[in-house]
Amino acid sequence: MPGPVLDPIETDHILPKKAGVVVIGGGIIGTSTALFLAERGVDVVLCEKGALGGEQSSRNWGWVRVMGRDRREIPLAIESLKIWDGLDARVSGQTGFRRSGILYISQTETDIANRDAWLKLAQAHGLDTRQIGPDETAAVMLGSGQRYKGALYTPSDGRAEPRSRPAAAPGPAMSTATTTPAPGHRSCPLPISRASSARLVVPAGLCDSIPIAPALNAHGSSLATSLYHMIYCVKRN
Repeated sequence: MPGPVLDPIETDHILPKKAGVVVIGGGIIGTSTALFLAERGVDVVLCEKGALGGEQSSRNWGWVRVMGRDRREIPLAIESLKIWDGLDARVSGQTGFRRSGILYISQTETDIANRDAWLKLAQAHGLDTRQIGPDETAAVMLGSGQRYKGALYTPSDGRAEPRSRPAAAPGPAMSTATTTPAPGHRSCPLPISRASSARLVVPAGLCDSIPIAPALNAHGSSLATSLYHMIYCVKRN
């Protein structure tokens, strides 16, 4: 099944000879990792086998939420929302992020009881999550033709546009690789087959004693299984 049409992103076709960190995978995790490293002055190469943001990172609802998280994830999700608040300015683009609020509808009394159990976790972290009744649920869900018993509602949760260029590749426009790599992050083709013998091929020297950060989806499972055996540096004469 084809994925959504993404905003075009220009990438580099010439790999630098050296890098501080190689990030494998150009989804939201990989691009965010490259962004944070580049902001700290690390020379980063971001590798992707297909389109940046072309897999699960662009095939979701774009929710950026605290609500419903495991209690151990709540502090991290709170910090994530703070980052998203300033991300448009940070990447000089439009991610589509807004604090639109998110709700989980309740169709039964059991649903309401289950929502109450998570609400206690939210209150411990000072969140604005609350249970709302049928009327307020209808007001929030404009256009809905169905009436529900209520919902668990977090007004401060939000969403971004998964298909937007900055959301797929946060940070400045991808810089063109030069003979002497400039600080920042670049993207490059990643020739990985989907067979069990998948491997990453990079120029000699690029992976010499440098950190490699896998940010792989399901297609990269065979690569991640044994990264040591599947990464080969091309020998140049």
